[in-house]
Amino acid sequence: MNIKQKIVEPTVLLSLLMIAIGVIFILVSHSMNDGLFKRLIESFGILFSSVFFVSILYEVFLAEKHFSQFDSLMITQFKQMDNIQSSCIRSGIQEIFETRNKFETTYPLISLLSSVKPNGRILVIARSMFHFFNKADAIKKALEKGGHLEIACISHNQIDKTLSEICFLKPSDMKTPLEVLNDDLLNWIMKEKPKGTLELRVYKQPLPDSIFYAELENRNIIIWDMTFGRDLSQKRVFVLEPSEGNLGKDLLKRYETIWNFGEVQLKFKSNGDIEINSLSELIKKYE
Repeated sequence: MNIKQKIVEPTVLLSLLMIAIGVIFILVSHSMNDGLFKRLIESFGILFSSVFFVSILYEVFLAEKHFSQFDSLMITQFKQMDNIQSSCIRSGIQEIFETRNKFETTYPLISLLSSVKPNGRILVIARSMFHFFNKADAIKKALEKGGHLEIACISHNQIDKTLSEICFLKPSDMKTPLEVLNDDLLNWIMKEKPKGTLELRVYKQPLPDSIFYAELENRNIIIWDMTFGRDLSQKRVFVLEPSEGNLGKDLLKRYETIWNFGEVQLKFKSNGDIEINSLSELIKKYE
């Protein structure tokens, strides 16, 4: 039973019941002797029958009118929603989060990095890498599984006034995450010699947004972080799945270009063999 039937049917049944009572009053009055009481019963019968008959016609007409308008409105709304959803799907957008906090609750970094497929690629282009390197245990999980981490942060001399105003980023913000990499992760890598690889570069484009791309066991995923302030509540996060011709693929190509032009600061091969290590010099530049 639809909503329209649920509303109309009780009203119609009640009206039919009152009409039936009116007809009974009329029939009863015909079997009575002439007098005031007979006329009253007959009048009540006619009143009940006529009033509730008109009520049925009015309620049915009113219901048809309002539900016709309601149906038209809902069809328009559903078409708009379908168009938006279809556009998101074609663009590769799977989810949109209003804050970084909501995103991290749904997609904890340790869960993402633990799901990286063997020899899977992880590309992270951000500014300070503060939130990424704070999750050292998650990074170790990915390296143990054989993940190939490609990480880039902004060069010390590219933090201009505009970027500072938008993201509240200071050169000193870069120092702590790089120290975590140098003092914690690097020592662990040399000791444990994980199957994965890690390469750190610096880039020169002052971007207010960042990207995390990972090749997981069940899908490839892009996390596109749009920054409008320093606080996590001032970030909007898009989750995309890249495929040929969609927005996810376009984003990946853009950030791969930034990665390709970055300057290598740290690079180690599988099993902990270090090729390049300029971390100590890089950290001093952010002081």
